[in-house]
Amino acid sequence: MPPLATLFQVVTFAADPLRGNPAFVLTGVGNASEHQLTAACAMLRTDLIAVVGDGTADGTPLRFFTAAGPHPGAGHATLAAAHAVLRGGFGDCQNAAQAVTFRQANGESRAAQVEDERISIDFPAMPAT
Repeated sequence: MPPLATLFQVVTFAADPLRGNPAFVLTGVGNASEHQLTAACAMLRTDLIAVVGDGTADGTPLRFFTAAGPHPGAGHATLAAAHAVLRGGFGDCQNAAQAVTFRQANGESRAAQVEDERISIDFPAMPAT
């Protein structure tokens, strides 16, 4: 029997759980194909899911999927993935990590760390228009 995946729904950018920007985070999917992950997004009837892989010395893989296929990424879903990892989503909350470096499919990386009660992520600066 294959290992069971874990699904989190995290509301980001909000102090109130009934407001903000919700995101789904999927962990423990092993070698699931892009087709399977795209189907999972469609089944959840959501715009986007973040898929967190098993961490290695080079970082933790982070991929994003819509019902139409792979997606380059999203800030709220990255924050939700960081919450799942840094707040104990991968097991014992007492031994939750204090920092993680996500490696995205496009080769970019995002460092996330716990700072007091908050999670901070090194997002690239967006050019002003």
